[in-house]
Amino acid sequence: MGGSERGRSGVDRWKDSTRGQSRSEHSWRRLLRPSCADLMRWFVPRACRSGSALLALGLLIACGPAPDAQQSEMLLWTGDLETGDLSQFMDTPWNRVGGSPPEIVEEPVRGGRYAVELSIVGTTAPDEGICCGSRNEIEPKFREMVPGDDLWFAFSTFLAEGFPTTYSEFQTIMQFKQNFDGSPPLELSVQDGAFLIEGGYGHPDGPQVFSKPVGDAVTGRWHDWLLHVKFSPDPDVGYVEVWRDGQLALPRFAPETGTMYTNPDDGSARSSVKMGYYRDRSIDSVGRIVFDEWRIGTSRGAVGREAQP
Repeated sequence: MGGSERGRSGVDRWKDSTRGQSRSEHSWRRLLRPSCADLMRWFVPRACRSGSALLALGLLIACGPAPDAQQSEMLLWTGDLETGDLSQFMDTPWNRVGGSPPEIVEEPVRGGRYAVELSIVGTTAPDEGICCGSRNEIEPKFREMVPGDDLWFAFSTFLAEGFPTTYSEFQTIMQFKQNFDGSPPLELSVQDGAFLIEGGYGHPDGPQVFSKPVGDAVTGRWHDWLLHVKFSPDPDVGYVEVWRDGQLALPRFAPETGTMYTNPDDGSARSSVKMGYYRDRSIDSVGRIVFDEWRIGTSRGAVGREAQP
C-alpha cells in the first residue's frame, strides 16, 4: 500500500503485603533488602565524609521520589471533529484519488456532534494520480513517529451499509506509513469479510508478509479501536497490540519486519499515521467509511474510553 502496487488478491497477496510478621523477620528483610530511607539515613553521610560524592549523588537520584504516574499519561492529539471542519488534520490533496472530498457529517457520529466520512465511488486509472490505487485519506496534524516511540491510538470506525467487505483485493482504512515509497510496515485493512492487521509487503529486503485477523468486518455499526504500538525497525523491540470494542483482539505481536522500516537511502526510520480509505483500483463498488473520536497519547489512560454499546 501507500506507494507501490501490491496486487494482493488470493495467493498473490502472500498471506500476521507483610502484616503480622515478627520484628526479627522485618529486621532480616531490612538487612537483606534495605529501603531507600535506610540507605539515605546511613549510607549518604558516610559516603560524603569518605569523599564518594558521586556515589552519594547517584543514590540520591535513585532514591528520589518516583514521578507521578499521571504525568506520563499525556494526550498528544485529538481528532474528534468537534471543530466542525478538518482543521485538526493536514491539507494533503495528494491523498485523494477517485474519492469525493472528505465530508463532515452529523450522522452517524460516535461522540459529540460531528464525524468525518471518506468515500470512493468507483474505479480509477493509473494516470489519475498516485500509482497504486484509489484513495481518500487524511493525516492528523501530528509529528512523525521515530524509533522508541511508545504510543496509543484510539479511534472509531463505521462501515456504511454496502461497504464492499468481501473483496480479496486490498482495502486499507488506517496505516503507519514509512518515509519512502512502498507498502507500509503496519496497517488496518478490510478483506474477505474481516478486519486485519497486516504488513511486511514493502520491506526493503523483500516481502515478509504477516496478516492477523482482528474481528469480522460488520457494516452499519460502530467499532471502537485501540492500538498500542512500540515503534522500531528491530523485531526484538517493536510490537503492536489491538483491542476492538473493549476486547483484546490481538495480543502483543512483534512482526519479523519490525513496526517501522529503515529507509535504504539515508538510514532513517520514520512513520506517519494516515486514516481513511485506500483500495485496489479495480474495485468498482461504492465504499463509505466514517471516522470519529481519534486520539493519540502516551498511555491507554490518556486516550481510552469505555467501549460503548
